[in-house]
Amino acid sequence: MSEFYGITLETISMPFFKDFSSSSLLSDSLSVPLSESGREENKSTVVPFRNGVMLSVLASVADGFGCKYIAIGNQYTEDSIYLDSKKEFIDKISSAIKVGTDSQIEVLSPLCDMTKTEVVQLGNRLGTPFELTWTCYNNHELQCGECSSCVKRKKAFLENKLTDPVGYYK
Repeated sequence: MSEFYGITLETISMPFFKDFSSSSLLSDSLSVPLSESGREENKSTVVPFRNGVMLSVLASVADGFGCKYIAIGNQYTEDSIYLDSKKEFIDKISSAIKVGTDSQIEVLSPLCDMTKTEVVQLGNRLGTPFELTWTCYNNHELQCGECSSCVKRKKAFLENKLTDPVGYYK
């Protein structure tokens, strides 16, 4: 994606997530639940406070570079199990960042209250290179097509009468 837009990609390694998390998203031994799994089973994909940690680290980096904004592409719907994606959480961590830095860095989360279908619709209108996006919870060469994230993405493209340009295993 960074190449597409001609910007430099900076990567900040956070190996402690994997070292101290029991989330199936980060585990080499646990399987990510399929989309048919219930809410309780899908809770295994939660990495507690992940957005909080990442936004805190980014606030420090952004402050050092004199940035005014940090953007995050989180979504939160009523059925979501990812509590650090809630608008309330984003608003509060944004306030904490302003209080905890000398700058007035603002956290932008423009997709927070949108459904996946609305996000795909907006992305299509903006010319998003969807072929460069990754939604899957599994770490394979192709997106799996079966985890809850892939199923929601496929449904969003279908509801927008668009062809999803990424490849899926299933």
